[in-house]
Amino acid sequence: MKMLQMLNFIQRTFSGNRALIKVRFKDDRGQDRVIFCPVDSIITALKDVVIFEEYDRLVTPDDTMFVVDAGAHVGLYSIKHASSVYKIVALEPIPSNYRLLCINIALNRLSNVYPLRAALWNEEGEVIMGLSKNSTTHSVISHECEDSIKVASITLKDLINMFGSIDLLKMDIEGAEYEVLSSCDCLSQVNSIIAELHPNDLTETKLKKLLQKLRNTGFNFVILRPPPHGIPLKEVLKRVLSTTDLGYSLKSLLLFETPFSYLYPHRIRLLYATRRF
Repeated sequence: MKMLQMLNFIQRTFSGNRALIKVRFKDDRGQDRVIFCPVDSIITALKDVVIFEEYDRLVTPDDTMFVVDAGAHVGLYSIKHASSVYKIVALEPIPSNYRLLCINIALNRLSNVYPLRAALWNEEGEVIMGLSKNSTTHSVISHECEDSIKVASITLKDLINMFGSIDLLKMDIEGAEYEVLSSCDCLSQVNSIIAELHPNDLTETKLKKLLQKLRNTGFNFVILRPPPHGIPLKEVLKRVLSTTDLGYSLKSLLLFETPFSYLYPHRIRLLYATRRF
């Protein structure tokens, strides 16, 4: 409890009044994992990564895979999969999220997750990022943010030059996926891609350009609405109840919001692209 209180003090001092909560869940190998995350990510990042497992439907991780987690936030995806892959590079440009990402990696004693404080973008250097009230929705592609910061940026080509070919590229970068993928000239060195797409934030022309780029570089792909897809409601509720250290009110909110996702017509879509079909 003292550690959580200390982290909450640091978080509120440097990032405004955004409380933290400790969450325990099972990773790919059934090991217990614990992270500290902002409360506002419970019904977004936690739901997507742990409850619906929306990034787990394309490929089965194995101990030879190199994964890039772009938009790592505080490390939920990286920490969930670290035990079943060879190496993960976790990109997170926002200072407060990046601090928690590093703390969570250390807390779980993960030696194969490498945090990088940078935004994945179509140019190397720096980029202006709009800050959102929600810790999960800061974005380079932003039109309504009251505040912004300058952050380091890195390209896919930079990552490939640094680490080699990418087996799985996971992207949750709030609309910047189109610019990153459509401008990249090294997609032949990426085997599989899972990305959130935000069709409300771009024109139909950009989407067509992206899909044509994927076809030209040998990808088979499908675009689906976010999960639960075919996950039985019973299994979804079981995952909610097995996620521990959530207070009664937060677990109740998650229990309510999760089944609601079956009916909510969300505009976000998920891109699953691979050469392995």
